[in-house]
Amino acid sequence: MTSKPRKTTTNSLKKSLNDMRLCLNQSVPGFKEKSLYGLKFSRIGTRYRIEDAPISPSDVIGLKLEKSFNDFMKKLKVNYSNIQVKGECVIGTQANTFLIGYEDYEKKGKKVVKKTYGIDGIV
Repeated sequence: MTSKPRKTTTNSLKKSLNDMRLCLNQSVPGFKEKSLYGLKFSRIGTRYRIEDAPISPSDVIGLKLEKSFNDFMKKLKVNYSNIQVKGECVIGTQANTFLIGYEDYEKKGKKVVKKTYGIDGIV
């Protein structure tokens, strides 16, 4: 049985999605005409980094996009084994939908093992 997220979590996920959409709308030409938009990301340490950001993270809009993305990902239960996470996040340009696929790299003895996970939702 899947439990529903708390109302505060749902509202904060919506806010983070809307903030990401606003930043992407300002930096991606023709963003409104697309139904979905994908972002590749990675995590080493405590921060997520957008790999193929349409705008540099040194820019004000790019910085806000990175912050919104980090807020969004921290609210989800992402498995992290302290080595590295790589994946892609697809968000709906109009509706509050998202799909995340990622790989978690875990050290087992001398080997590094890759596990694949997925999260999807409508808030």
